[in-house]
Amino acid sequence: MARFFARRLLFSLPVLFGVTVLIYVLLWFAPGDPALSSLGIYATPEQLETLRAQLDLDKPIYVLYLRWIGQVLRLDFGVSLITKEYVGTLIGHSFSITAQLTAVSMIMVLLIAFPTGIISAVKRNSISDTLSRIFSLMGISMPNFWLALLFITFIAVGLGWFPPGGYVSPDRGFWPWLNSLILPSLAIAAAPASSLSRMVRASMLDVLSKDYIRTARAKGQRERWVILRHALRNSMMAPMTIIGMQVGYLLGGAIIVEVIFFFPGMGRLLLEAGIDQDYSVVQGVALVTSVAFILINVLVDFLYVFIDPRIRDSD
Repeated sequence: MARFFARRLLFSLPVLFGVTVLIYVLLWFAPGDPALSSLGIYATPEQLETLRAQLDLDKPIYVLYLRWIGQVLRLDFGVSLITKEYVGTLIGHSFSITAQLTAVSMIMVLLIAFPTGIISAVKRNSISDTLSRIFSLMGISMPNFWLALLFITFIAVGLGWFPPGGYVSPDRGFWPWLNSLILPSLAIAAAPASSLSRMVRASMLDVLSKDYIRTARAKGQRERWVILRHALRNSMMAPMTIIGMQVGYLLGGAIIVEVIFFFPGMGRLLLEAGIDQDYSVVQGVALVTSVAFILINVLVDFLYVFIDPRIRDSD
Protein backbone atom coordinates (compact mmCIF):
# COMPACT_ATOMS: atom_id res chain seq x y z
CA MET A 1 0.00 0.00 0.00
CA ALA A 2 2.77 2.44 0.94
CA ARG A 3 4.66 1.61 -2.25
CA PHE A 4 1.57 2.24 -4.35
CA PHE A 5 1.01 5.61 -2.70
CA ALA A 6 4.70 6.56 -3.03
CA ARG A 7 4.67 5.75 -6.76
CA ARG A 8 1.65 7.96 -7.30
CA LEU A 9 3.31 10.84 -5.49
CA LEU A 10 6.48 10.33 -7.51
CA PHE A 11 4.56 10.43 -10.78
CA SER A 12 3.02 13.73 -9.68
CA LEU A 13 6.37 15.52 -9.37
CA PRO A 14 6.86 16.11 -13.15
CA VAL A 15 3.32 17.47 -13.33
CA LEU A 16 4.01 19.83 -10.45
CA PHE A 17 7.25 20.97 -12.07
CA GLY A 18 5.44 21.71 -15.32
CA VAL A 19 2.79 23.66 -13.42
CA THR A 20 5.38 25.87 -11.73
CA VAL A 21 7.10 26.59 -15.05
CA LEU A 22 3.78 27.39 -16.74
CA ILE A 23 2.68 29.70 -13.92
CA TYR A 24 5.90 31.65 -13.91
CA VAL A 25 6.33 31.92 -17.68
CA LEU A 26 2.75 33.04 -18.31
CA LEU A 27 2.96 35.75 -15.66
CA TRP A 28 6.36 36.86 -16.93
CA PHE A 29 4.96 37.53 -20.41
CA ALA A 30 1.66 38.93 -19.15
CA PRO A 31 0.99 42.58 -20.08
CA GLY A 32 1.55 45.21 -17.43
CA ASP A 33 4.31 46.38 -15.11
CA PRO A 34 4.36 45.23 -11.45
CA ALA A 35 6.50 48.24 -10.52
CA LEU A 36 3.98 50.63 -12.05
CA SER A 37 1.12 48.86 -10.27
CA SER A 38 2.96 49.15 -6.96
CA LEU A 39 4.02 52.84 -7.24
CA GLY A 40 1.10 54.21 -9.24
CA ILE A 41 0.83 56.16 -12.47
CA TYR A 42 2.51 59.26 -11.02
CA ALA A 43 5.81 57.49 -10.32
CA THR A 44 8.87 58.91 -12.05
CA PRO A 45 10.99 56.77 -14.41
CA GLU A 46 13.80 56.81 -11.85
CA GLN A 47 11.49 55.45 -9.15
CA LEU A 48 10.23 52.72 -11.48
CA GLU A 49 13.78 51.67 -12.41
CA THR A 50 14.80 51.63 -8.75
CA LEU A 51 11.84 49.41 -7.79
CA ARG A 52 12.45 47.09 -10.75
CA ALA A 53 16.02 46.67 -9.56
CA GLN A 54 14.85 46.00 -6.00
CA LEU A 55 12.40 43.37 -7.30
CA ASP A 56 15.11 41.90 -9.57
CA LEU A 57 12.86 42.37 -12.59
CA ASP A 58 15.95 43.20 -14.63
CA LYS A 59 17.33 39.70 -14.12
CA PRO A 60 16.89 36.84 -16.65
CA ILE A 61 13.72 34.81 -16.25
CA TYR A 62 15.48 31.54 -15.41
CA VAL A 63 17.34 33.22 -12.54
CA LEU A 64 14.11 34.59 -11.11
CA TYR A 65 12.36 31.25 -11.56
CA LEU A 66 15.06 29.32 -9.70
CA ARG A 67 15.02 31.91 -6.92
CA TRP A 68 11.24 31.69 -6.66
CA ILE A 69 11.32 27.88 -6.52
CA GLY A 70 13.91 28.06 -3.75
CA GLN A 71 11.64 30.36 -1.77
CA VAL A 72 8.59 28.16 -2.37
CA LEU A 73 10.46 25.08 -1.11
CA ARG A 74 11.00 27.02 2.12
CA LEU A 75 7.26 27.89 2.13
CA ASP A 76 8.11 31.50 1.43
CA PHE A 77 5.77 32.94 -1.24
CA GLY A 78 7.16 36.46 -1.01
CA VAL A 79 5.48 39.75 -0.18
CA SER A 80 2.50 41.37 -1.85
CA LEU A 81 3.45 44.31 -4.06
CA ILE A 82 0.28 46.18 -3.11
CA THR A 83 -0.47 45.47 0.55
CA LYS A 84 3.13 44.60 1.57
CA GLU A 85 1.78 41.61 3.51
CA TYR A 86 3.27 38.15 3.36
CA VAL A 87 1.63 36.16 0.56
CA GLY A 88 1.57 33.06 2.74
CA THR A 89 -0.53 34.90 5.33
CA LEU A 90 -3.00 36.11 2.70
CA ILE A 91 -3.29 32.64 1.16
CA GLY A 92 -3.65 30.94 4.54
CA HIS A 93 -6.62 33.12 5.50
CA SER A 94 -8.38 32.92 2.13
CA PHE A 95 -7.65 29.20 1.63
CA SER A 96 -9.37 28.28 4.89
CA ILE A 97 -12.53 30.07 3.75
CA THR A 98 -12.44 28.51 0.28
CA ALA A 99 -11.82 25.09 1.83
CA GLN A 100 -14.95 25.50 3.97
CA LEU A 101 -16.96 26.50 0.91
CA THR A 102 -15.53 23.57 -1.06
CA ALA A 103 -16.30 21.08 1.71
CA VAL A 104 -19.93 22.16 2.03
CA SER A 105 -20.29 22.19 -1.77
CA MET A 106 -18.85 18.69 -2.05
CA ILE A 107 -21.22 17.38 0.62
CA MET A 108 -24.10 18.84 -1.39
CA VAL A 109 -22.75 17.26 -4.57
CA LEU A 110 -22.64 13.82 -2.97
CA LEU A 111 -26.04 14.17 -1.29
CA ILE A 112 -27.63 15.18 -4.59
CA ALA A 113 -25.74 13.08 -7.13
CA PHE A 114 -25.73 9.60 -5.59
CA PRO A 115 -29.40 9.31 -4.56
CA THR A 116 -30.65 10.75 -7.86
CA GLY A 117 -28.21 8.67 -9.92
CA ILE A 118 -29.05 5.44 -8.11
CA ILE A 119 -32.81 6.02 -8.28
CA SER A 120 -32.59 6.88 -11.98
CA ALA A 121 -30.70 3.67 -12.70
CA VAL A 122 -32.90 1.41 -10.57
CA LYS A 123 -36.12 2.97 -11.94
CA ARG A 124 -34.95 3.36 -15.50
CA ASN A 125 -37.32 5.20 -17.89
CA SER A 126 -39.70 6.04 -15.05
CA ILE A 127 -41.03 9.49 -14.21
CA SER A 128 -38.36 9.96 -11.54
CA ASP A 129 -35.66 8.99 -14.04
CA THR A 130 -36.99 11.48 -16.59
CA LEU A 131 -37.20 14.29 -14.05
CA SER A 132 -33.71 13.51 -12.79
CA ARG A 133 -32.24 13.69 -16.29
CA ILE A 134 -34.07 16.96 -16.98
CA PHE A 135 -32.75 18.58 -13.82
CA SER A 136 -29.27 17.20 -14.51
CA LEU A 137 -29.30 18.77 -17.95
CA MET A 138 -30.45 22.07 -16.48
CA GLY A 139 -27.76 21.95 -13.80
CA ILE A 140 -25.02 21.37 -16.35
CA SER A 141 -26.32 24.05 -18.71
CA MET A 142 -26.77 26.91 -16.23
CA PRO A 143 -23.53 28.73 -15.26
CA ASN A 144 -22.85 29.11 -11.56
CA PHE A 145 -22.79 32.93 -11.62
CA TRP A 146 -26.31 32.94 -13.10
CA LEU A 147 -27.52 30.56 -10.40
CA ALA A 148 -25.85 32.74 -7.79
CA LEU A 149 -27.75 35.80 -9.00
CA LEU A 150 -31.03 33.85 -9.08
CA PHE A 151 -30.48 32.57 -5.55
CA ILE A 152 -29.76 36.07 -4.26
CA THR A 153 -32.76 37.60 -6.04
CA PHE A 154 -35.44 35.03 -5.26
CA ILE A 155 -34.28 33.09 -2.19
CA ALA A 156 -32.17 35.56 -0.22
CA VAL A 157 -33.90 38.87 -1.04
CA GLY A 158 -37.35 37.63 -2.11
CA LEU A 159 -37.97 34.98 0.54
CA GLY A 160 -35.41 36.09 3.11
CA TRP A 161 -34.40 32.52 3.94
CA PHE A 162 -30.64 33.08 3.76
CA PRO A 163 -28.31 36.10 3.81
CA PRO A 164 -27.65 37.57 0.34
CA GLY A 165 -23.90 37.66 0.85
CA GLY A 166 -20.99 37.86 3.22
CA TYR A 167 -19.06 35.27 5.15
CA VAL A 168 -19.76 34.46 8.79
CA SER A 169 -16.97 32.89 10.83
CA PRO A 170 -17.67 29.62 12.70
CA ASP A 171 -16.76 31.50 15.88
CA ARG A 172 -20.10 33.30 15.66
CA GLY A 173 -22.07 30.06 15.76
CA PHE A 174 -22.63 26.98 13.63
CA TRP A 175 -25.98 27.94 12.09
CA PRO A 176 -25.01 31.50 11.10
CA TRP A 177 -21.83 30.05 9.55
CA LEU A 178 -23.77 27.37 7.68
CA ASN A 179 -26.44 29.83 6.50
CA SER A 180 -23.77 32.01 4.93
CA LEU A 181 -22.43 29.01 2.99
CA ILE A 182 -25.61 27.35 1.72
CA LEU A 183 -26.48 29.58 -1.25
CA PRO A 184 -22.93 29.94 -2.65
CA SER A 185 -22.37 26.22 -2.11
CA LEU A 186 -25.55 25.38 -4.02
CA ALA A 187 -24.54 27.67 -6.87
CA ILE A 188 -21.14 25.99 -7.11
CA ALA A 189 -22.44 22.44 -6.60
CA ALA A 190 -25.21 22.47 -9.22
CA ALA A 191 -23.08 21.62 -12.27
CA PRO A 192 -20.79 19.04 -10.56
CA ALA A 193 -23.78 17.34 -8.95
CA SER A 194 -25.56 17.09 -12.29
CA SER A 195 -22.49 15.70 -14.02
CA LEU A 196 -21.80 13.18 -11.25
CA SER A 197 -25.45 12.10 -11.16
CA ARG A 198 -25.35 11.23 -14.85
CA MET A 199 -22.10 9.31 -14.34
CA VAL A 200 -23.53 7.35 -11.39
CA ARG A 201 -26.61 6.49 -13.43
CA ALA A 202 -24.56 5.28 -16.40
CA SER A 203 -22.22 3.21 -14.21
CA MET A 204 -25.11 1.68 -12.27
CA LEU A 205 -26.95 0.73 -15.45
CA ASP A 206 -23.82 -0.99 -16.74
CA VAL A 207 -23.31 -2.95 -13.51
CA LEU A 208 -26.98 -3.88 -13.11
CA SER A 209 -26.80 -5.77 -16.42
CA LYS A 210 -23.94 -8.01 -15.21
CA ASP A 211 -24.38 -11.72 -14.53
CA TYR A 212 -23.39 -11.55 -10.87
CA ILE A 213 -26.25 -9.10 -10.20
CA ARG A 214 -28.73 -11.53 -11.71
CA THR A 215 -27.13 -14.33 -9.67
CA ALA A 216 -27.47 -12.34 -6.45
CA ARG A 217 -31.12 -11.72 -7.19
CA ALA A 218 -31.66 -15.37 -8.08
CA LYS A 219 -30.27 -16.35 -4.67
CA GLY A 220 -33.07 -14.40 -3.07
CA GLN A 221 -31.03 -11.51 -1.69
CA ARG A 222 -32.97 -8.41 -0.82
CA GLU A 223 -33.05 -5.80 -3.60
CA ARG A 224 -31.67 -3.09 -1.34
CA TRP A 225 -28.69 -5.30 -0.45
CA VAL A 226 -28.08 -6.11 -4.12
CA ILE A 227 -28.09 -2.42 -5.04
CA LEU A 228 -25.93 -1.16 -2.18
CA ARG A 229 -23.58 -4.11 -1.63
CA HIS A 230 -22.99 -5.33 -5.17
CA ALA A 231 -24.10 -2.77 -7.76
CA LEU A 232 -23.05 0.47 -6.07
CA ARG A 233 -19.61 -0.67 -4.96
CA ASN A 234 -18.71 -2.14 -8.34
CA SER A 235 -19.90 0.98 -10.17
CA MET A 236 -17.80 3.43 -8.14
CA MET A 237 -14.67 3.51 -10.31
CA ALA A 238 -15.87 6.05 -12.88
CA PRO A 239 -17.71 8.27 -10.34
CA MET A 240 -14.59 8.34 -8.13
CA THR A 241 -12.63 9.83 -11.02
CA ILE A 242 -15.30 12.47 -11.52
CA ILE A 243 -15.35 13.22 -7.78
CA GLY A 244 -11.61 13.87 -7.77
CA MET A 245 -11.88 16.21 -10.72
CA GLN A 246 -14.90 17.98 -9.25
CA VAL A 247 -13.17 18.68 -5.95
CA GLY A 248 -10.43 20.46 -7.89
CA TYR A 249 -13.07 22.31 -9.87
CA LEU A 250 -14.87 23.36 -6.70
CA LEU A 251 -11.60 24.49 -5.13
CA GLY A 252 -10.43 26.59 -8.04
CA GLY A 253 -13.60 27.40 -9.93
CA ALA A 254 -15.45 29.49 -7.37
CA ILE A 255 -13.92 32.83 -8.34
CA ILE A 256 -17.07 34.51 -9.67
CA VAL A 257 -19.31 33.03 -7.00
CA GLU A 258 -17.02 34.25 -4.23
CA VAL A 259 -17.06 37.74 -5.73
CA ILE A 260 -20.85 37.76 -6.07
CA PHE A 261 -21.39 36.63 -2.48
CA PHE A 262 -18.57 38.83 -1.08
CA PHE A 263 -16.56 35.86 0.14
CA PRO A 264 -12.93 36.67 1.04
CA GLY A 265 -11.68 33.37 -0.36
CA MET A 266 -9.03 32.24 -2.81
CA GLY A 267 -11.08 33.16 -5.85
CA ARG A 268 -11.64 36.73 -4.76
CA LEU A 269 -7.98 37.06 -3.70
CA LEU A 270 -6.84 35.81 -7.11
CA LEU A 271 -9.17 38.15 -8.98
CA GLU A 272 -8.13 41.23 -7.02
CA ALA A 273 -4.45 40.32 -7.33
CA GLY A 274 -4.84 39.85 -11.08
CA ILE A 275 -6.50 43.25 -11.46
CA ASP A 276 -3.76 44.91 -9.39
CA GLN A 277 -1.05 42.93 -11.21
CA ASP A 278 0.18 41.66 -7.86
CA TYR A 279 2.13 38.81 -9.39
CA SER A 280 3.47 37.40 -6.11
CA VAL A 281 -0.06 36.76 -4.89
CA VAL A 282 -1.20 35.37 -8.26
CA GLN A 283 1.72 32.96 -8.36
CA GLY A 284 1.11 31.82 -4.80
CA VAL A 285 -2.63 31.26 -5.26
CA ALA A 286 -2.15 29.43 -8.56
CA LEU A 287 0.54 27.20 -7.09
CA VAL A 288 -1.41 26.32 -3.93
CA THR A 289 -4.52 25.53 -5.98
CA SER A 290 -2.52 23.34 -8.37
CA VAL A 291 -0.84 21.44 -5.53
CA ALA A 292 -4.22 20.86 -3.86
CA PHE A 293 -5.67 19.58 -7.14
CA ILE A 294 -2.73 17.18 -7.64
CA LEU A 295 -2.94 15.87 -4.07
CA ILE A 296 -6.68 15.33 -4.41
CA ASN A 297 -6.16 13.23 -7.53
CA VAL A 298 -3.44 11.22 -5.78
CA LEU A 299 -5.89 10.60 -2.94
CA VAL A 300 -8.50 9.42 -5.46
CA ASP A 301 -5.96 6.97 -6.90
CA PHE A 302 -5.32 5.78 -3.36
CA LEU A 303 -9.04 5.24 -2.76
CA TYR A 304 -9.22 3.13 -5.92
CA VAL A 305 -7.32 0.43 -4.03
CA PHE A 306 -10.06 0.12 -1.43
CA ILE A 307 -12.71 -0.13 -4.12
CA ASP A 308 -10.80 -2.61 -6.29
CA PRO A 309 -7.67 -4.19 -4.68
CA ARG A 310 -6.70 -5.67 -8.06
CA ILE A 311 -5.34 -2.24 -9.02
CA ARG A 312 -2.70 -2.47 -6.30
CA ASP A 313 -1.76 -6.02 -7.28
CA SER A 314 -1.39 -5.13 -10.94
CA ASP A 315 0.61 -1.95 -10.33
